[in-house]
Amino acid sequence: MTGPQSGGMPVMKEVGKVIRLFPNLGCVGIQVKKQVCKGDQLLCETHRQTHLDQEVVVDSMEVDHHVRQLVRAGERCAIKVGDTTNFHSGMTVFCIQAVDAPFTSEASAVPAETAGGSTYEDPDNEALRLAT
Repeated sequence: MTGPQSGGMPVMKEVGKVIRLFPNLGCVGIQVKKQVCKGDQLLCETHRQTHLDQEVVVDSMEVDHHVRQLVRAGERCAIKVGDTTNFHSGMTVFCIQAVDAPFTSEASAVPAETAGGSTYEDPDNEALRLAT
């Protein structure tokens, strides 16, 4: 058997699309389809023949100029990427994870002691009710 289930290959899960570039800030705007967390490793895949796919680890992301640790599906966020030269609108954004490790966005988004339906306070002081 070959592929991600047999080991070696990372698992990629689509989490959104690049919708805007902010070259003066070194950021890309993303329409998020699935939750993204600080620390996630993302791959922005180009559909052009240039083979300039871009990998980035989420170190800084904002929603409406507020720093966030977690962005939920349906929100738009800006992620710091440094040089935006090889990014373009329409790139598909994937979360990359090793086969043996759980997805950061789903498994480690909040500390273990706050899991199980308890309340988690995000940096914007919005209480989020976590689904179990």
